Amino acid sequence: MSSSAKPKKPKSKSTAQALKARYSEVGALATARAGVRHVLRRVLNRLEMKDYGYTTEPMLMVTDSISEKPQKAIVAPPPAPVQSPSFAARAQAAQKRGDWHNAALFWQKELSQRALPYVGLSEAAAAQGDIARAESVLRDGLDEMPRNYFLLEAYCRLAITAKRWAEVTRRWEMIEDSGALFDQKLKLPVIEAFLQVGDIGRAATLVADLRSSMEGTSPFLRVDGLLAEAREDWSTAADIWLKRGTLSKGVAQAASYERGVRALIRAGELDRAEAQSQTLVRKFPKTINYAKLHSEVAIAQDAWAVALERWQAVEALDPSQAGAMPSDWIFRIGVSAARKRTEAIRIARLRATGMLALASTIQAIDEVGALMLARRARTFYPDKVMSMTAQLLATNTRHSAAIWWQQRLMAKSGNMKSQYPLFLESLLESSRLEECEAVLARYLQKNPKDTTWLRAVLEIHYRRGDFQTMRAVMQSALQTKLPVGSKTVRVTRWIYDLIRLHPTPQTFFPTEINDLILKCALRYDGKFLSESIGMLLNPSQGDAFAKDYSAKIADLASDDTEIDPVLLEEMLQFFMRRRDWTEVEALLALPLPSEMTEIKAKKAWNIVRNKIDIRLGQADIVAAEAVAVEFLDQLQENDLDGFAMSLTTGLLFRLPLSVAIPTQLRAAAMRLGFDQMADRLADWQARHAGFDADTILSRAKRERCFIVGNAPSIAELPLHALAGEDIFCVNRGMRALDMGLPHPKYLVVADPHVYKSHSGEIDHDGASVEQFFMASNCLWRKPPSVPAIPVGSSGLKLSLAPFRHAPLHLHRGETVVVLAAQLAHLMGYKEIYIIGVDLDYSGPVTHFYGGGQKETERLANFRPGGSGTEMVNLAFANLQKVVEPDGCRLFNAAPAGKLEVLERVNFHDVLGLPEPVFSELTQEAAQ
Repeated sequence: MSSSAKPKKPKSKSTAQALKARYSEVGALATARAGVRHVLRRVLNRLEMKDYGYTTEPMLMVTDSISEKPQKAIVAPPPAPVQSPSFAARAQAAQKRGDWHNAALFWQKELSQRALPYVGLSEAAAAQGDIARAESVLRDGLDEMPRNYFLLEAYCRLAITAKRWAEVTRRWEMIEDSGALFDQKLKLPVIEAFLQVGDIGRAATLVADLRSSMEGTSPFLRVDGLLAEAREDWSTAADIWLKRGTLSKGVAQAASYERGVRALIRAGELDRAEAQSQTLVRKFPKTINYAKLHSEVAIAQDAWAVALERWQAVEALDPSQAGAMPSDWIFRIGVSAARKRTEAIRIARLRATGMLALASTIQAIDEVGALMLARRARTFYPDKVMSMTAQLLATNTRHSAAIWWQQRLMAKSGNMKSQYPLFLESLLESSRLEECEAVLARYLQKNPKDTTWLRAVLEIHYRRGDFQTMRAVMQSALQTKLPVGSKTVRVTRWIYDLIRLHPTPQTFFPTEINDLILKCALRYDGKFLSESIGMLLNPSQGDAFAKDYSAKIADLASDDTEIDPVLLEEMLQFFMRRRDWTEVEALLALPLPSEMTEIKAKKAWNIVRNKIDIRLGQADIVAAEAVAVEFLDQLQENDLDGFAMSLTTGLLFRLPLSVAIPTQLRAAAMRLGFDQMADRLADWQARHAGFDADTILSRAKRERCFIVGNAPSIAELPLHALAGEDIFCVNRGMRALDMGLPHPKYLVVADPHVYKSHSGEIDHDGASVEQFFMASNCLWRKPPSVPAIPVGSSGLKLSLAPFRHAPLHLHRGETVVVLAAQLAHLMGYKEIYIIGVDLDYSGPVTHFYGGGQKETERLANFRPGGSGTEMVNLAFANLQKVVEPDGCRLFNAAPAGKLEVLERVNFHDVLGLPEPVFSELTQEAAQ
């Protein structure tokens, strides 16, 4: 055969022959699926050829509500290559039909095609979690082609996907300024962006633009409903949402009906809301959201017993919802009133439901009170009560006790899978790695490998320094697309918590696993956590965002306009992760809006909390208190007293001496009918508010003092030689009196778990010293039986930089000794000698007085692989910079240990003691 001869084409099979062959290969089901896919593909191809706005840009699936979860994961397929017929051919076909709009749109796409490689490259980067790269590629393209249709739309869609709402509005303005035509559907998420940033006028304009072409469609009704809600036109909003419910299916339908009924409640149309919710429950008896809605309507009607009865229908559909009634429902009735009504209910099961709901509501505010209420429901809810007990114990780092309760719960519970995440977390936190592996083995006997397994096994290998296996596990998980085992599990959150306070987080892991960590974070935990970790592991990743945000801050500052808290919180978290304190300060100077919803209030609290901390970092207590008081005023004006209650501990821990803050919180508690909390706040005011912090300033009569930590190494020192010196002890440090330590002058207690376990002992110690200081978090959980001076404590982040401390408003640094050193400086000591801070817990005991499993669990950040040692060193280094201008110096007088940033001095030389003479046997043992 000659080289030019063409090979024969294989004889084509008939459709019947092809189906028969496929049936024999893969079976009937697969053959049927293939047939359906084939038909759908043909239909889509046909539709694609018509002028229905075919584009090569990615389609975006937005959430069905501002506050709801996405219906499906957002997937941005790469742009399709130019296929036949070309955009030009489609444009010409549209022209022949007289469809000039589509003709112009297709001609525009024809002209824009040279940008497709930029769009495709950007989408590939975004799909791999490298948002900075995706942004950079599009910027490069826009530098070359600033008015290109594909680039502008892709640039806007990238911000939509990331829900960077302010950026969406800015990029939309770029599209409008370019004069380009665009897909009208793009306006839908842009309208939501304008509503998110509070620009109702612009949103209304876009809605009006779409009304003639899209009115009556489900996507249009959604944005029209959101606009009506933003205008607080609740009757109109209800009509729109209920109409959309009749046109939609699945998640969109459920969300529409829910919002419609809630709008009826807000409009005061309770009879209509009741009728609609009853209809939904009858029509969709297995839809849990409608069952919840039915109960919510009863709350609006002030029918507490009816609401509890209806909530039992929710629990029947999903037992995990036991006691999960939203707290704002109970706050509407009043906590004390709801409790009285519950106690008066004769039906025992209904009474138990109410008690558990009340316990869940106050759990974050009053742990002890919550457990007392929950125990009254244990007859009907034994699993839930045990689970709540275990969760509270774990939250308070009492992991051994939590594990005991979890084991008891798992032995009785029929739904064991749901109990594993917290159980594994407690085992990891208490460093019981072998037990954790055994539990994982039992888990895999009944369940496939999933994210619950992945989260635990990654930390086990990390803690053992086995990065090779850690890498292999992540690669395998990504390749096999490991399923989600529990929605509560965050696979990489522990990594973020581990490195976020490290001095140099980019050096924490071997660089070869950084990409895998980011990919796992993106796949299993979402873009936000992935980006947060990415900026820590690769600080330059956020440079492009930083430039844009800085320009935005400058514009807002020059206009002196209110900024939406959603945007402000987004930018604040960004600059906090970068530790860019200049931009943080500029952000915090921007005003917050006077009106806010609970969703916005939660975002605003993150801003206010950081603003208080920064003001405390500037030693400006008056300004810090003013920020807190102003925010509480805003919450009251917006009827958000329930949310204000949840801030009680955060505010009192920072500003325990304030008179105004507990006064406002107490007023909020009284408005909510929360009598128990009102009484507790009144007691706090009587004990602590108004203490004159200036009384501790410059009271030192000596130049130097000694702060004695509780590390085992102090047993090796001649503590008796400190006689006549001014001594600070911390926590249980006065046990060292039995080792020859002279009686200290000061006692500083800052660990609430230590205090709770040894309160009688520590109170006795506090009564015997000249001044007894106690951190406010200890005071709130368990008031001492003797007078104590309250010490406020700001966020740990302020130890990441040389912020200044104020009288009795100090900065944490992962050890109580950091607080004691700040107190010593405020008192006027110029030479502060520290012993007993070894930062080494690898020995058989953690403290000179022993220390069992509880101490090991409490010091989780100092276990192998933790960042506590680096954090303490950084805190002391920054504290040294703060006190040096006042002529104060910190010294490490310990013979050993890992506190390296302070100048190390010889304990014996400082006290003028002769060096100890070791025997040869002792020297060999030491070596």
